[in-house]
Amino acid sequence: MKSILYFNQSFAGYIKHFVYTLKYFFFNKRVIADFTHVFCIVFTLMLINPVSVCAEIYKPENVNNVTPSNEPAVVKLQGEVKQEQLPAQETRFNIWQKQDNIAEDWFNYKNKLNKKGVNYNIMYVDDLFQKIYGGNSSKSPLRYNGYVKSSLELDTHKMGLWTGGKANITVPYKFGRGLSPDYMHTEVSYSNINVKEFLSLGEFWYEQSLFSDAFKVKIGKQDLENDCAVLSDSYNFINDGLSENPTIPLPAISKTAIGVLTTVAPVKSIKLKTGIFDGNAKRERLGFGTLFTGSYFNIAEGEADYSINKLPGTAKIGYWYRNGGIDEITSNPVVHHFQSNYGAYSAAKQMLFKENKSLNDQQGLYTHVLFGWTPSDRNELSKFYALGMQYKGLFAKRNNDIAGISSSFAQLSNQVNSMHGRSHETSIESFYRIQITRFFAFQPDFQVIFRPNGNGKTTWLFGIRTFISL
Repeated sequence: MKSILYFNQSFAGYIKHFVYTLKYFFFNKRVIADFTHVFCIVFTLMLINPVSVCAEIYKPENVNNVTPSNEPAVVKLQGEVKQEQLPAQETRFNIWQKQDNIAEDWFNYKNKLNKKGVNYNIMYVDDLFQKIYGGNSSKSPLRYNGYVKSSLELDTHKMGLWTGGKANITVPYKFGRGLSPDYMHTEVSYSNINVKEFLSLGEFWYEQSLFSDAFKVKIGKQDLENDCAVLSDSYNFINDGLSENPTIPLPAISKTAIGVLTTVAPVKSIKLKTGIFDGNAKRERLGFGTLFTGSYFNIAEGEADYSINKLPGTAKIGYWYRNGGIDEITSNPVVHHFQSNYGAYSAAKQMLFKENKSLNDQQGLYTHVLFGWTPSDRNELSKFYALGMQYKGLFAKRNNDIAGISSSFAQLSNQVNSMHGRSHETSIESFYRIQITRFFAFQPDFQVIFRPNGNGKTTWLFGIRTFISL
């Protein structure tokens, strides 16, 4: 009776919160955007509530479907009685925990659609950070950033059309307001989702693969962070030091751009990429309005997968160029106007220690390095270095947890230093990502930023990030 009463109180509390939320919607101008935000939160809370899950599992019809593992079979051997334990079947709750998405097996729709070439994903990420010390304000508020990314991908081969074709539509939604710039100014953001609020059609592209993936061409509006400059595992770091390269004006997140990206793989371990994109892409726009305005962004990159003593590694090196004009950074009254901007970068990931010999087991120690360079006469940030380390499965029975530490150094240009006394910024980050299920994780994160914005007061931050795959 107590459990039933507790369940009813919990459910009633969610209903009350939901009614209050609906009341709020009707007096808010951004109804669609806020509805997406609150729906994800309420929907997720109700799904992961242990009381509601347990109430579903222990319904009489569900209990009867579980093999009675506590009732042993009795077998007589030469006058003795031997108890033999029957193998127990997994409960619905255990199966649910092993899914990649919360609603993966609802009516088996997702699996059925995937077999027919239709795959959809909804990712929810939020940050809750507090400034402990420092910054440009004496206040220490708690600030919230949230990000929802919904994507739909079509596979032409599975759809029974032709081989090698993929189409994608992605809608990102950023909500909330972080600590920067109200309470701290930094050259490199403390969070890779700390951007202004937006809701847009972030990506719509088609990719065609030929010659057994030896040649690929992708055309449409794209987020280049998915393909160039950054290594995928670096996104475990919240600070922009390793999850992005701040020296590159890459079309990404809220400023994705229309363009063409080609990939050539002469061998499976080597990829050569080059692309040209709109150089004047604007936030929350489809992108056609600025497509032929005379500015473009070009990128060329080489990527190699390798192995050292059977330990895998990946390295990237690239160059970017953007025309359209940029002013010189100078204190002289006469300012020179450059016709273009450019830079170079590199990134690498190397496994240093592997716990198990199995190829599919990724437990072990990894190191990440990143470098970026731009000419100092036209860019505030001229050089950038970052180093990080991650260990997957550091503790026993926590094989999917990830512990990490990183440091980054942003070197401002000599012109900025001489004009404003801003020289460099250094940040240190440590985190531990706790993987509760495949679709749910949370990550405590601690950061220290020395000389923020090049001359600011040392700032200490602590926060928690939540990951949910719907």
